[in-house]
Amino acid sequence: RDLTSEIDRALGDVVLEADSRQLWRGFLAVAAWTAPDGGRDLAAREARARRLARAFRELSANGPERDAVVQDVRDFARRLAAAGVSDPFLLEAEPAPAKFLRSLASLLPLAPLALGGVLTGWVPYRLVRPAARRLAGDATDLVSTYKVVLGFLVMLLTYATEALLLGIYLGWGAGIAAFVLLPALGLVAVRFAERLRLRGEALSAWWRVAGGDRAAREIVQRRRELCERVDAALGG
Repeated sequence: RDLTSEIDRALGDVVLEADSRQLWRGFLAVAAWTAPDGGRDLAAREARARRLARAFRELSANGPERDAVVQDVRDFARRLAAAGVSDPFLLEAEPAPAKFLRSLASLLPLAPLALGGVLTGWVPYRLVRPAARRLAGDATDLVSTYKVVLGFLVMLLTYATEALLLGIYLGWGAGIAAFVLLPALGLVAVRFAERLRLRGEALSAWWRVAGGDRAAREIVQRRRELCERVDAALGG
């Protein structure tokens, strides 16, 4: 609880424009949806989110106008959720099958290392989130803190135990090497899964666009309209 409170205070020193972390996450999401690069430049996305927060405060004096903008954002978020789309810019990207296959092929050399990471640490890694939620109970603001602390302790214990067993059966040299290499394999597995997920989302988006998905076309149109609305609110 002390650690969570300290994080809250630190965030409060930085995120002065938002009344809460939830509201700030909303500003970050809208900043990404309406930025030309999709919010990939994190510094530019945060700066845009701050401008959005200030503009929102100014709009607060005009209730109807503010409510209309908020409703537009909520409608867009609901469309994304209903369509199962996390990145609306994927629906606007030009399909590039050759580039996609090359990027997929680039993952193949990492597959054996990722498999090693899965076999040595994936199960305890996946148990951290539900355990954190259970320990936090109704104190939802503690979930992230529990995840960080539990993740460190659980994975340290997992890799230490595996290294100890290897040291007993194969020699202490093997045990020490395993204690150094196993966390690296776990990191490769996490990054591999993330990259595979992103490529899967891109393929799904291209398939939808190529198939003339009406929902995909509406999301593209609504995002552009939202961008115009937000730019107008920012005076840009």
